[in-house]
Amino acid sequence: MNFRSLVATLPGKKASIYTFERGKTVRHPHAGLHADLVDARTRLRNWGVGVGTRVGIYSPNSYQWLVHDLALIELGAISVPFTDDFAGKVNQELLDKYNIALLLIAKSHARIFPDKPDHVAFLDAGNSNIRALERPSSGDADEADQHSLVFSSGSAGGLKGLVISRKGVEMTVPSVMEAIGIRSSDRLLLFLPMSNFQQRNMCYSALWYDFDLIITDYTQLFAAMPALNPTVLIAPPVLYQMIYSDYEKYPGWKKALWTALGSVLSFVPSPVRQGLARTLFQDFYKQFGTSMRLLVTGMAPIRRNLGQFFQRMQLPLCESYGMVEAGSITWRPAQSREFGSVGKVLDGIALSFEPDGEIIVNRATPLTLRYFQCAEGENERTFLEPGRVATGDMGRFDKDGNLY
Repeated sequence: MNFRSLVATLPGKKASIYTFERGKTVRHPHAGLHADLVDARTRLRNWGVGVGTRVGIYSPNSYQWLVHDLALIELGAISVPFTDDFAGKVNQELLDKYNIALLLIAKSHARIFPDKPDHVAFLDAGNSNIRALERPSSGDADEADQHSLVFSSGSAGGLKGLVISRKGVEMTVPSVMEAIGIRSSDRLLLFLPMSNFQQRNMCYSALWYDFDLIITDYTQLFAAMPALNPTVLIAPPVLYQMIYSDYEKYPGWKKALWTALGSVLSFVPSPVRQGLARTLFQDFYKQFGTSMRLLVTGMAPIRRNLGQFFQRMQLPLCESYGMVEAGSITWRPAQSREFGSVGKVLDGIALSFEPDGEIIVNRATPLTLRYFQCAEGENERTFLEPGRVATGDMGRFDKDGNLY
């Protein structure tokens, strides 16, 4: 993937972005996105945003979030999305701390800056007299490759700050999309905050591979699925565990019947298996809409019985193992029965193990350059050398190359 080619080819794309906000569906063709992006880029440039400018974003998921993110990429600016961890803390002191020249907020967040200084702009409403602050250059040696500064919860409870590599984003997208087997007819639903970098990475993928994308938020998820009929859902294990817990509340006779039917379906030819399952397990499938074919998780370990349950329902729960520091690392596909494993290593990656079993990722261009905020010594413990990232996780391969 290449960002400059991605933007340039948008007018010829066939797919669309769908947003589902407050029960309303809006379609934005990829071709139309290009015009919106150009308008946003012009506004941002006129406001004083250029190469290396740090621009904060604090907003719920929306189409305009993505438009402005892409416009910042085009300008060579560095986005700094603030996560929900910063609720009640987004103020001038925070902007000064992270050298933010301009802050983009949703109109719904107007109350956090009641006097609305010139360096705060709405990304989803009109603005006047906007001007980015003059900020000194960071002086970072890697500034030219800085795509975004992102925040992630650390294992010790504090927030880590990660410097995302532009080249790293471009290089890590293809391997996971090819592993998923994404189709031009697919419609991917994202509902986690776009301030989480993995969500934006999937947005870039949808634009590059030209398939439909649905953007909503977690409060609208179960209304959005039957309304927009996604084919692929990416969600944390807790969502799938919640769905399984609802199944566990069914009467015993119904669970026994479904278990038996699921076993019988495993002998049916695969091209018709899922269609039959939609009819037999209608109460289960209807929450996903009419077209769901693939579920994806990987933000935390999943229980073995969870994968087995969705396999029995003929709606496979695939799993990826990754981390923002290194990008996606492995993939367990729909046909795999290696429940408990996170699958096999993606192309372009090699794993090695420390004597204590810690997993080390070796890839030419990792997703993250370094931490800009972390505990003392954590940069050195994680980014061992160029292209070599320590995960902090313990693992092993089985004889077939599946990672546990």
